Amino acid sequence: MITRAGRREIWEARVRWLREHGFWVERPLRPTGRRVLLALVSLVLLVDLVIQLTGQSPRENLELYLFESLVGVAIALFAWRPTVAAFGLLALVPVAHLVNDVPFMRLALPCALGLVTATCARGTAFLYGTVTLVWVLSTRPVEAGSAAVVGFAVVAGAVSAMLGWTYRRAGTREDELVREVAERERAIEEVRQAERVRIADEIHDGIARQLTVIAIQAKVLTQTQDEDVRAVSERAIADNAAGALGDLRRVLSLDGTVRTSGDSRTVDDWDSALADVTRQLAEGGAQVEVDVSDGPVLSPILTSTLVRVLREAAHNVRVHAPSCTRVTVRMRDEGGEIHLSVTNDRPIRRPVDDGLSGGYGLLRLTEVARMLGGTFTAGATPDGGWSVAVSLPRH
Repeated sequence: MITRAGRREIWEARVRWLREHGFWVERPLRPTGRRVLLALVSLVLLVDLVIQLTGQSPRENLELYLFESLVGVAIALFAWRPTVAAFGLLALVPVAHLVNDVPFMRLALPCALGLVTATCARGTAFLYGTVTLVWVLSTRPVEAGSAAVVGFAVVAGAVSAMLGWTYRRAGTREDELVREVAERERAIEEVRQAERVRIADEIHDGIARQLTVIAIQAKVLTQTQDEDVRAVSERAIADNAAGALGDLRRVLSLDGTVRTSGDSRTVDDWDSALADVTRQLAEGGAQVEVDVSDGPVLSPILTSTLVRVLREAAHNVRVHAPSCTRVTVRMRDEGGEIHLSVTNDRPIRRPVDDGLSGGYGLLRLTEVARMLGGTFTAGATPDGGWSVAVSLPRH
């Protein structure tokens, strides 16, 4: 039994078919075809005018010429309004009987069948061809001039229809190629845009963070003479410089899997990322509290997103709250969702805005979480600290 949705789909399919194959769906001539058609019609009418004026009965010939000019105008109209031109030609059939110019009309209608086939909808072409064939065969040969005209008209109509169909198929194929090229260009541009975003993410998540650490530690070196503090800063600068170079090589080689330069952890390794973040925050003077429950094995995309959130939150702590004393990392698996939060307490000293961060990371993480069906929040806590939290569906 067909459901209501099924009946609706059938109805929509019929409507689409009527739109594509209805009587008023046209395929106008291309600019070159229009120019050729208008030039041929003008040339034929000019030659016909000379013949009619040099005939034995100029008045009668002038009437015939006016009728034939109407036929020429109707044919020229195929350059802009093919369907109107087709029905206009059929409407001139009774006029041909009135002016006694049936032989001319008997040839004009079949010859125009190619234009109808090339430019009009299938329904219009079928109707035009049927009416033309019936009229040509039903008109008495004596009135038409001779039986040979009938045979010539049928052959001319068949050849004209074949040429029109060939022209239409060539145009359709050309349009299909144009659409394929346009779709391919759009696909290439989408790939390029995705690659730009990927490279921007790679630079932000790796190189930019490491350069920020280098800048912060270099500032520490200029403000202290304590040998232990300077040793820690120098080691951090060396490690992050090596990591930045490795990340740069990985980005330029378009390899997105493993960090080089002696850093064997993968981009999506949660345990390594957690240990790395804990060490970096501890070196900055913060006490790190890790509260991570054992949960099920997560998919690579979820693990990668959680790692990005963890690193971004830790990076923001080091840049915007370097004097905080406590950082809490919590992750829970509750209600079919993974909840991760990174919270720091109120910093002792208010950090100076040195332009080291532009907010790109938070915006990208918000977008990524939304794409995965989750939520991402970042904001101040009641005690003056800062919290970054993400909730992602496990499946």
